[in-house]
Amino acid sequence: MPTVRDLFLDALAMKVQDVPWPKIREHLIDKGHDIGHSQITELAGGNGYELTFETGDVIRFDGTNYHFART
Repeated sequence: MPTVRDLFLDALAMKVQDVPWPKIREHLIDKGHDIGHSQITELAGGNGYELTFETGDVIRFDGTNYHFART
C-alpha cells in the first residue's frame, strides 16, 4: 500500500513530466482515498489545494510547487 510520502513523490515525478496540475490533483485524490485522505482544502487564488490525511500528513500545491508536511 502506498504512503502519503509515495503520493508526494508521484506528484513531483508527474510535475517533472509536465503533467498538468489538474491531472496530478485527480491522481492524488484517487490514490489518496486508498490511504485515508480526510480533507481537501482549496486555497485562495484558484489552482492551489491542500490534501490532509488521517495520519496528519499534508500534501500542498501552491499553484507552482508541491510541498509535504508531517504534523
